[in-house]
Amino acid sequence: MMNSVKDIIKINTIEAVELLLPVKCVICGKSTSYSQHESLDRCYRRITGRDRMHVCNKCLVNLVSEDSKERWNFCLSNPVPNDSYPELPLYLAFPYDGIMRKIITNLKFRDKRECGYLAGMLLGKMLKDDGVNADMIIPMPLHPRRLEERGYNQAEIIAHSVAEMNEIPMITGVLLRERYTERQSEIKDVNERISNVSHAFTVAENWDITGSTIILIDDVVTTGFTMHEAASVLLNNGASKVLCCAVAGNRLLKNADRF
Repeated sequence: MMNSVKDIIKINTIEAVELLLPVKCVICGKSTSYSQHESLDRCYRRITGRDRMHVCNKCLVNLVSEDSKERWNFCLSNPVPNDSYPELPLYLAFPYDGIMRKIITNLKFRDKRECGYLAGMLLGKMLKDDGVNADMIIPMPLHPRRLEERGYNQAEIIAHSVAEMNEIPMITGVLLRERYTERQSEIKDVNERISNVSHAFTVAENWDITGSTIILIDDVVTTGFTMHEAASVLLNNGASKVLCCAVAGNRLLKNADRF
């Protein structure tokens, strides 16, 4: 009974403090009250060890995921000649607009890493509900120069949540980005996009991924050239299957084979 009383006192104290000093929603930045999303808090606490995540009801209500059938795509938005893996699957959880665009922007450019954990929890639950499994999860690596600029790898934050929710090990240091590239979003020409990421990745010599089923995770996919290049390197080094997986993207081409 004492533990229950202590818990009640703790909750009431937190509510009182937050009433006087209201916290802000990690997505929209507007003031919000004491978190009422117990399942979200429990998941966040288990993954990060932190107490709770503040997300307002308006943002959560407006988070609309892709329909389960629409999540499965081909990695490349447009086919290219002599592609060794033309039917490489891509799993997209959300359209890249609205609230999810705010989440990704906050994560990548405003150092709001909580948004990365949230995106990963949402993606992780969807993958679990869709019955997707693998031997390992690999986050899309950043080049050391880009990592130094940003201070963290946003894909790794997302992948951490996905891995914890699905009890699949997240492995870093397997896939390396050995060549610095320009941001794909700043390149409009298709051929330039392809050449920009060509030979950008390698598998570390001390890793043997022969026969492994891998989920490769990134935040956003547009044309898919970067993920396709990275996944191709994994497959060329012995991986049995690679599922390219992104939190968000916009696609018209649908119906890739399920993973």
